[in-house]
Amino acid sequence: MVLKGSVYKIQKAINRVFKENPQGIFPKPPNFPPTFTLYWKGDRHPAEIKIFKNPVNENDVFISCNRNPVCKSAVYTDFWETPLEFIADFQVHLVPQGAEETLAEVDAVNPQVVARKTLRDVQPTTVEESEILSAIKSSLKK
Repeated sequence: MVLKGSVYKIQKAINRVFKENPQGIFPKPPNFPPTFTLYWKGDRHPAEIKIFKNPVNENDVFISCNRNPVCKSAVYTDFWETPLEFIADFQVHLVPQGAEETLAEVDAVNPQVVARKTLRDVQPTTVEESEILSAIKSSLKK
């Protein structure tokens, strides 16, 4: 999604979204409020975060869910069609498209669902990624 604003403005919006109102990102919140940790290039981050080794990712942010559910899945359900809690970290890739436009792409990292108190690996879906982009876009209007 191409967003109106410089990379710096988009980065500020991402900070605002994930720090001020993490419960408002996803329409179906988990049973307990999500907690996120944001990692930027140049900041201290865990060794397993490898995205910043690639110079293309210099504007990116890695968003850790701290292994807690971020939402109830719109895609994955149990036998009774009850949405399962979704766990994933996210990378927001930012590419300047000029002085006042930025391409933003979201990728889920290590997505899982909680099924019968067990973590199960799943394929990422575009639903959660789109919800993050929508939250960032909404934050830019403020």
